[in-house]
Amino acid sequence: MVSEGAPRLERLGDVWVGRFTAMASPCEVLVDTDRRRDAADLVRVARAEARRIEKKFSRYRDDSVVHAIHAGRGARFEPDAETARLLGYAAACFSLSG
Repeated sequence: MVSEGAPRLERLGDVWVGRFTAMASPCEVLVDTDRRRDAADLVRVARAEARRIEKKFSRYRDDSVVHAIHAGRGARFEPDAETARLLGYAAACFSLSG
């Protein structure tokens, strides 16, 4: 695993702004703390989580949940708990949106 080191941080008023790229998009995390190290640690956590989600659900990866669902071509798919909650939330949003 290649370490990416410290995220890019910039002080903007009362907050630190951490920037990184995930899901082919620029991402920005605002951290309200006076301590740069705390901000950097929290941005690293956010970046790692965004990248974990990207890896798990990317439609461009052949090792993702989305690929497994598509490759099954309608066959029964038993999702893990996180995926089941996400699909349930998507179904609720779909229903509410009419």
